[in-house]
Amino acid sequence: LLFFSFVKTMEGGIDFQDLPVIRDIIAIEGSYGTVCFTVLAIFLHYFFVTGQVYSLRKKIFNLPFSKQFVDEHREVLGSSPAAYGYPDMGSGKHAERLDYRDWVLFNNAQRVQYNYVEDMTIIVFFTLVAGLYFPKTATVFGILYLVGRIIYSCLYLGNPGPDGRKYGAVVMLLSKIVNAILAGYSGSLYLGLNDQTAA
Repeated sequence: LLFFSFVKTMEGGIDFQDLPVIRDIIAIEGSYGTVCFTVLAIFLHYFFVTGQVYSLRKKIFNLPFSKQFVDEHREVLGSSPAAYGYPDMGSGKHAERLDYRDWVLFNNAQRVQYNYVEDMTIIVFFTLVAGLYFPKTATVFGILYLVGRIIYSCLYLGNPGPDGRKYGAVVMLLSKIVNAILAGYSGSLYLGLNDQTAA
């Protein structure tokens, strides 16, 4: 939004008083609150996934397992190792000593969380910007993204594992594409590049 404002300002000379403030733009559609709640739901689900990864870490890199590294860690660094295998993120020195099942489970969980982190900024930005002029559509596809993310997470963490992620990934990709297009169109409307009324 700041970028759009900057472009609009540069086109007609620098007069910041002529620029509409964010609250005025949002006031165009009173249903923008649904967009905000959709983004909040995405964040809450992310925190839930993060909690799952942490619980699995505590179970797999438990204290009895971590004891085998105490002597080596003290010898090299002069202190006790951190609890629950930190800073190992599933492919480090501690993870090398996991049995294969635990290694796969933990790395699957880590991938689910990392993929969420990689995608978070994209979907949140597209949904919020698209919602400025198309709040209902942005909300629908934001919710659809969340449904796809839940499918992605459940299938990745269960059966069939990583191969099952494609079902959720397709739903998420569709949602991102639609909200990306709407975000771009919202930007053009904000800049006055399109005189048509948003629906």
